Amino acid sequence: MQQWHFNYAETEQILAKIKLNSRGELLLNSGLAKILTKAIESLPENMNDKALQRLAFLVSKGLPDQDTAAGAKLPILLINYYQLHYAEKEQLKTTAKLTTFQEKFLDKVELQNHYLGKDVATQFFGKQRSITRYLLERREIRLKTNKKRESIDA
Repeated sequence: MQQWHFNYAETEQILAKIKLNSRGELLLNSGLAKILTKAIESLPENMNDKALQRLAFLVSKGLPDQDTAAGAKLPILLINYYQLHYAEKEQLKTTAKLTTFQEKFLDKVELQNHYLGKDVATQFFGKQRSITRYLLERREIRLKTNKKRESIDA
């Protein structure tokens, strides 16, 4: 008999908070991303493929109507989000030497797109990405303006 090193009951309670639209589809937004983050944090780190497959099975069986679009999408999305979460953690460990926030931001966007797909990642993090890009652009403009002033004053 296979021993699973995670307690699904807590994760299931967290996932029960997921909202669906009128067509029974997942609402891909920052609220869902927060719920998925809490669900992942209730699970152990470094789950192997068998444990992840078991998790996907439990998620699919735990949905009220397994044949909906959400029933097909949520298990895959949760596993991909789990992998993204821990890939980002690993990246933070290995990229501590990166010197600029912009490089970290672009790497994070790339990871999100890789694990979740560009469309889902944009729906989850689009607003956050837009704000970050705006702030980075403003910073760059300020730096250029300061450099021009310094060269004029010199």
